[in-house]
Amino acid sequence: MTTAIVYYSQHHGNTKKLLDAIKAAAPSVNLIDVIKTPDTDLCHPIRKPAEYPLHSLRECVKAAETLNQNDENIEHEGFVVVDADWHRIKVKSLEYVYAHRVASCHVFTKKRILPMTRINDGSPEELIKTAPDSEVYVRYYQWRYAELKKAVGIAISKARAMYEELEHDRKAIASYLKDEQLQTFCFKALGNNLTAAEILADMSESMIGRLIEDYRP
Repeated sequence: MTTAIVYYSQHHGNTKKLLDAIKAAAPSVNLIDVIKTPDTDLCHPIRKPAEYPLHSLRECVKAAETLNQNDENIEHEGFVVVDADWHRIKVKSLEYVYAHRVASCHVFTKKRILPMTRINDGSPEELIKTAPDSEVYVRYYQWRYAELKKAVGIAISKARAMYEELEHDRKAIASYLKDEQLQTFCFKALGNNLTAAEILADMSESMIGRLIEDYRP
């Protein structure tokens, strides 16, 4: 793919001096002066960015959530959303953000690793490929998150059974759950068929983090 810089330099020439230095360091870069060559075809040899049939910010966010799900490697950063007035924002894939944050910094903390474990439902193999040194940390939090999911499943099953036995008495079930460590999850499970995984996915990072101990080598 060809890199090109389209520029305007008509005052002191400082912009041109800077670009000439870039050109000297990277001869493959094309410099395009918009005053001297106003009719340059920018579609060739520059590759036009891909366009997607997404028509709202909500659709872009939804698409970004599944952007890397079927790929062996986390390669797709996300989307650049442009409105009718050419305002632009980036919508990034969470997998890409977390994987590259870990890979670039080599800081393997719970705060960095756990979110990646959650969004991949306990199987963050792509993160390990991106940052092999993180594997022991990833496996630990993978195991702890799976154990938490199992514990939440047991807790909400018991809470639902007692809720039925108490004939949906909210005050009585609150009293029953007052000493339950996972009571927040239990309350979210009452009156619906949400699974433990779905309830966990709806919880904040800070709440999940409080229930999982830090890895200690």
